[in-house]
Amino acid sequence: MFEAIRRKLIGAWRDLRSRGLVTLFFFELLVVTLGVLLAQAVADWAANRKDIAAMEKARARADLEMGDAAFVAQLWKKLGPCIDAEIDGILRSAASGEPIKPESLKRPRTFTNTVMPLSEETKLRIRERHGDDVAYNYDRMERLTARVDAKVEEMEDRWGRLMLLRSELGGMSVDDRSSARETAVAIKANLTSIDGASGEILRTSQRMGLEPKILGESFRFAENCNQFKRFGRDFVRPD
Repeated sequence: MFEAIRRKLIGAWRDLRSRGLVTLFFFELLVVTLGVLLAQAVADWAANRKDIAAMEKARARADLEMGDAAFVAQLWKKLGPCIDAEIDGILRSAASGEPIKPESLKRPRTFTNTVMPLSEETKLRIRERHGDDVAYNYDRMERLTARVDAKVEEMEDRWGRLMLLRSELGGMSVDDRSSARETAVAIKANLTSIDGASGEILRTSQRMGLEPKILGESFRFAENCNQFKRFGRDFVRPD
C-alpha cells in the first residue's frame, strides 16, 4: 500500500518536472503557507486585543473598588481613634472596678472594603502592558484591604467578650475583669493594625491616582468623634 502511494507521488513529481510546473508548484505552496500564517497571525492579534480589553475592564473595576477602599481607610483614620479612646476607658474601669455604661460595651458599627481580587492572568497582563510598578500597586492594595477586613472581623469577634463587664448580667469577679482587660488589649492591637494598613492604603491609592470615593452609598458619614457618638457610635448617620 505504502509502496503504491510512493510510486504515485514520484510519478506526479516527474509529471510536474516534464511539464515545467515545478516553479508554479512551489509558488502556490508558498502562497498557501503565507496565507495560513497570516490568518493565524490575525487570529492571534484579535485574541490578544480581546484579552487586553478584558484586562482593562477588570482594571477599571478594581480602580473603583480600590477608590472605595481608600474612602473606608479615611474613615478608619478619622474614627478608629474614637474607638481606641473608648477601649482605654474600658481598660481603666475594668482595672478599678468602676461601673461601665452599657452603651460603651456595645460594639460600634463600622465599614469594611469591597475589593475583589484580580485574577492571576489579569495581573500578568497588567504587568506586561503597564509595567511592574503598576502591577505591584494592585497586588499591594489587595493585600492591604484584605488585612483591614481580617482585623475588623477579629475586632468584632472579640468585642462580645467585653460583656463580662456588664453589671446587669451578674457580679463581676476579678477573673472577669482580667479577661475583659485582655480582650480590650487585643482589640487595641487590632485597631493599631487597622490604622497602619489604612495609612498604607491611602498612600498607595495616591500613587495610583485613585480618588477616595464610596461606591453606591449616599449616607452622611461621621467626620469626628463627636459625630461618631451622636450617630450612635456608628460610622454613618442612622436613617
